[in-house]
This record gives sequence, C-alpha cells and structure tokens, in this order.
Amino acid sequence: MRNRARARGDREPAGRTKAAVLLYLADSGESTFTGIREHLLEQYNIRSHKDIRTHLADLSDDGKLGLAKKQSNGNGKACSYKVREGFCNLRKLYNYLKDQGAEAKLMRTRHFQEYTASCDFFRKVKTHMLCSILIDLYHCIDSDEETATIMESLNHMPPERKKILASWMTKVRRRDETDPLSRSFIQLAAYRDLSLFRGGLGTGIGSRMDSR
Repeated sequence: MRNRARARGDREPAGRTKAAVLLYLADSGESTFTGIREHLLEQYNIRSHKDIRTHLADLSDDGKLGLAKKQSNGNGKACSYKVREGFCNLRKLYNYLKDQGAEAKLMRTRHFQEYTASCDFFRKVKTHMLCSILIDLYHCIDSDEETATIMESLNHMPPERKKILASWMTKVRRRDETDPLSRSFIQLAAYRDLSLFRGGLGTGIGSRMDSR
C-alpha cells in the first residue's frame, strides 16, 4: 500500500523523510542517490534534490546521526548508500525509527530479518543479557535488604563457601578493589556506557529471540 503523497507546499513531518530513506535502504540493501530520489518522489512526492542530499548527509555524518554509510563505487560510478551494519548500529537504527513510530516497519525489512538471524547477532544478545544480569546483581548487592535476601537463599551452601561469597559481597559493597575478582566485577558494573547493554532494540529483539 502506497504512503500518502505530500501535496506541493506541505511541510514534511520532522524525521519522516530520514525514516523513509532508512527503511528503503534497510529493505533494498543499498541504493544510489537516484534510486533514493525516485523512491521518495513515488512514495511521498518529495522533489527537492537539495533537501534529499541534506538528509543523506545528516544520516551518513558521524557527527550527526551516523545511521547510514556512503560508499564510493569507483570508476566514475555513482556513490551508493546503505544502513550501517552490526549490533550497535542496528540498536541505534531501531531506537531512531522507534521515535518515528516506524520500528515495526524496520522489523519487516531485509536488513533486520537477515541480521537478527545471524550468529553475530545472537552472540551480542547473549553478551547483552549476561551484562544486564551482572549489573542487576551489582545493584542488589548494594541494597541491604537485597543482600540479606541473597544471603538467606544461600543457607543450603556449605559454611565455608557461604563465607567466601559473603566476603566477596562485602568487598563489592565497600568498593574494595584489592581482590581481582571483586575489582573486575566492580569495574564492569561501573562501566558508564551501559546503553551498550541496556535499552537496545526493546521488545522487537525480545520477540525475535522468543520465536527461535
């Protein structure tokens, strides 16, 4: 079903053109400026070459959105554009399109379907899940009430093992990094760029994982 075309003189809603470009690239794999321009003209009646070039520059600029990649094809051929690959780039793309209400459309694109079926995706998701669990444990240890609950749940353990674990938790709570094990755990939990592990693709990826 074709999208409603924009009438002459109408202003495009903020982010709509960029979202349209990203969805087109995610589904087509890559495209030249001409292909993108023709798609926007057909689907949205967007005619301004200057505006389209500005959108593409914003999408491919690392200092701005950094969601697309511009690549030279050599031998006088036109440059082409594609969405950036990899787990973190897909996370950024998903979050951007989610703000535009277009995350469901992204999940139907070839790029999303192929990458979320890849081994690299599942390795990154497992890392994401493990780090989230460790960070949650860190916050539990920081709470007196949660620490007491954890210790109570360990009553079935041999006393010497429970003592070792209690000592480790005390070091973590005190931010004591003299012990290598507590130090590595504290440094992981204190890592500031938690967006790499938390947030991410939301229920989109969750439902993808559940279906496998």
